[in-house]
Amino acid sequence: MRNKIFIFFLVSFNFLYAKVLFPFEAYELALKNSSSIKSGSLQLESKEEDLNQWLSKYYPQINFSIDYNNTDYEYNRLQNRKDYDATEKSLDYSISLQQSLYNYETQTKLDVEKKRVNLFQIRLNMQKQELSKDVFKTYLLAINSQNKIDLLNSYLSYNEEKRQSIQKRYEMSISSKMDLLQITVEVNRSKIELMKEEKLYKTYLLKLKQLTNMNDIQLPQISFENFEISSIINKEDLLQNEKSYLEKNLEYMEVNEAIKLSQLEVNNAKSAHYPKLDFDARYTKFDSDSIVSDYENTKRWSVRLTVPLYSGGYVSSRVKSKKIIQKASYEDLEVVKKDLTLKYDDLFSSLKTSIKSVEVYKEALNSSKSYLDFISQGYDNGLKSSIDLFEAKNKVFEIKYEYIKNIQEFIQIYVDYLILNNNIENLFKIDNIIKKGL
Repeated sequence: MRNKIFIFFLVSFNFLYAKVLFPFEAYELALKNSSSIKSGSLQLESKEEDLNQWLSKYYPQINFSIDYNNTDYEYNRLQNRKDYDATEKSLDYSISLQQSLYNYETQTKLDVEKKRVNLFQIRLNMQKQELSKDVFKTYLLAINSQNKIDLLNSYLSYNEEKRQSIQKRYEMSISSKMDLLQITVEVNRSKIELMKEEKLYKTYLLKLKQLTNMNDIQLPQISFENFEISSIINKEDLLQNEKSYLEKNLEYMEVNEAIKLSQLEVNNAKSAHYPKLDFDARYTKFDSDSIVSDYENTKRWSVRLTVPLYSGGYVSSRVKSKKIIQKASYEDLEVVKKDLTLKYDDLFSSLKTSIKSVEVYKEALNSSKSYLDFISQGYDNGLKSSIDLFEAKNKVFEIKYEYIKNIQEFIQIYVDYLILNNNIENLFKIDNIIKKGL
């Protein structure tokens, strides 16, 4: 008995302190937890280091070296010297400097690496957008499942009340056995559907837990009674976005950057035809006991000009290859343009339809509530049966479910619309929508 009481209080405590999660908050947690985002960030960091490597080529390369030499000599015996052998030791200190004065290949390669960094940044942002789609879709499916559970509970209550009524009428020989069996089937069907939906709801919650790395999640109970679309969307903003969505879209920006990158790679391939000019300086100090060495240090500097004359057609082939890739990038741009135009037209149309649908269901919900009030008054005055009351309540749950479902569909379309226009920073508005619906 004590164990049962302890478990009851433990469950109650966990429920009270479970985190009420909102969608944008879930997305921020998923960003911190996502391995793919971490991988994309590390790849971007790696590309930035590649850029730093090429930047370093603009700076002089300075090296210091020490050479120790020990040389044994054996003299010619014909010289009639008493000492046939001799050893010479030397210690040389050198400092050298190499500086590129002109290298078009380095300049063009630096431009290529800068553009690659931009491209990886765009791809990282695209990964974040895909993650936001996954999080918001899962969250909205969980909310929809939660509301469907309420609806199915209403169905079950209605059918059980109806079965009790038919059971009494059957005992009074007013209803047939077939009526009782039929309503029993409906009750069992409601139970099965409720069990399936509860299992599905747990699946959505589990995915949210995996995305956010949270152990306890509680979704808010939403009614959307005071929901106004006009407070979320400005029609003028929609029309303005209609003219500029292409330039804002990350997929379009990625292909555009790829085209620019391909042109820079063409320039880099051509750079192999250009001459190179390098400066080299060296200072060496000798510390030697050699009897033949008449100097102690040397200073040397030189300017080297390298002019490429022939490479067997390698450079020309490389330039041609990069130009072919550039042509392919232009074709990709046309594909993306057409695809985004279709997506935008579909989203824009769906958004307008969804707005109208939400408004219609809101009116229907208000009408069903008025009808329920009328039936409740009749029930209190003995003019309506409990079946009539449950049926009216059930109708309210049905319309409320469809109303909230339409709002969720509107939110999902709006999320896709924001992502298409690269307005991911405005996804926090979805939290405001949910909070207003509490």
